[in-house]
Amino acid sequence: KRLPGMESIDVALGIRKTVLREGAGDADELPCALDVVRMEKTGRCVAADGTLGEAFDATAGPTEYEIGRRQLLPGLERAIQTMRKGEAARIRIESSAAQQLEKFTSLPEPCTVEYEVTLLGWKTAVSVVPDGGIKKRVLKKGEGRKAGHNSVVKVKLLGSTDDVVFDKRNEEPVEIHLDKYTPDSTILDETINEICRTMRKGEEAEVVVQPAYGYGSAGCPEKAVAPDATLYYRVELLDFEAEKELTALTHEERIAKSKESKESGTALFQKQDYARAVLHYSNALTYLEDAFFAAEHKEEVASLKLSCSLNIAACQLKLGEFRDVVNICTVLLEKDPKLVKALYRRGTALEHLGDLFSAHQDFSCAAKLDPSDAAVRAAVHRLQQAKKAADAKDREALKNMFK
Repeated sequence: KRLPGMESIDVALGIRKTVLREGAGDADELPCALDVVRMEKTGRCVAADGTLGEAFDATAGPTEYEIGRRQLLPGLERAIQTMRKGEAARIRIESSAAQQLEKFTSLPEPCTVEYEVTLLGWKTAVSVVPDGGIKKRVLKKGEGRKAGHNSVVKVKLLGSTDDVVFDKRNEEPVEIHLDKYTPDSTILDETINEICRTMRKGEEAEVVVQPAYGYGSAGCPEKAVAPDATLYYRVELLDFEAEKELTALTHEERIAKSKESKESGTALFQKQDYARAVLHYSNALTYLEDAFFAAEHKEEVASLKLSCSLNIAACQLKLGEFRDVVNICTVLLEKDPKLVKALYRRGTALEHLGDLFSAHQDFSCAAKLDPSDAAVRAAVHRLQQAKKAADAKDREALKNMFK
C-alpha cells in the first residue's frame, strides 16, 4: 500500500502528485488513452510565494473526460493515468508542463497550477491486441457480424498524432484486403487490418495505436510523424465482402490457414519485426478457436496452439511487455507444469520485473526438467551470482552499521 506523500509522475516535466486518499484495485488497473474518466477536480494557479489563487478550472459535480482528446491540461491528463479508482490526489504541474489549451488562454505564462482531483471511475476502451497496444472505442455501432479474416473491406481512415494529420483517406472509401502477410506491407498496414477485422458494417470507431504498432522509434519523416509517436485513428467501415466465413471453413482449412499465419509470424520474428509477428500468431490462434475438432486433429491443433502462444510470449519478451509474458506463460503452465520454454520465458520476464526469487524458482524447475538447456543453465547461474552479490552487499551494510 502506498503511503500518502508526494511522488513524481514526470520529473523532467515537473508533474508531481500527493495521494490524499488511496484508491482501490491493482497497481496496473489504471485509465489510459481512449478511456472515459469520471472525476471531480478543482484547479488553481500557484503564486511565487506558494499561495493558491482562485479556482479557474472546477467541476460542480462528477464530470466525464476522454483521455487523449485534449479536454484537460496535458500534465493533468498524464497524472490521471497514474490514479486508481476512488483515489483522491493533489497534483502540481510546473510551468514547463502546464501547456495551455485554448480554454485556458487566460492563464498567465509561465504558470504553475495545482489540482485536487478525485477519480471516481472510468469506462475502458477495448484492446484489439493482447498487450493493449491497439485500443478501440466504438462511436457508432455497426450491424451484422465482424469483418474477420480474408475479407475485402471499404473504409474511411483519418490518422493523426498530437502534432499532425498524416493519413487523410477519409474523403473517398479505400479498399483493403485483409489477407495474409506480404513482404512490402508495413506494421501500420497490419495494424489497420487488425482494427478492421474487429469491426462491423457501418461501425465507426476511434483507435489509439501505440508506437510499436505504428511508426515506432524511427517515426515517419516524410509524413512529419515524430519518433515514438502515439497515433490516433478515426475509422469508418462502410462495407465488406467476406471470401468465406470462419465458421464455414472445414477443420482442415482452419488448420491450414492457422499454419499460414504462424509461418508469416515466424518470418516476421526472424526479421525482428516482433509487434507484427504477434498479430500473425494471434491470427493463427483465431482459426483454432470456437471449433470442436475431430479426434484425428486434436493433437495437431493442441500443438499449434501451444507453439503460437509460446511464440507470442517470445515476441512480448523482445518488446519488453513482461507482464504479458508472465500472464501467457502462467496460463500454459497451469495446463502443463513441465513446459520448459514457458518456465524459461516466464522466469526471464520475472527477472526483468525484479522478482528474482520467483524467477530463480522457474529457472531451477526448467533446469531439472532439461539439464542440457544451455540458456536455462546460464539463467540459473546468473541469478545465483546475483544472490551472492546481494548477500555480500547486505553483510557489508550490516557490518558498517556497528562500526
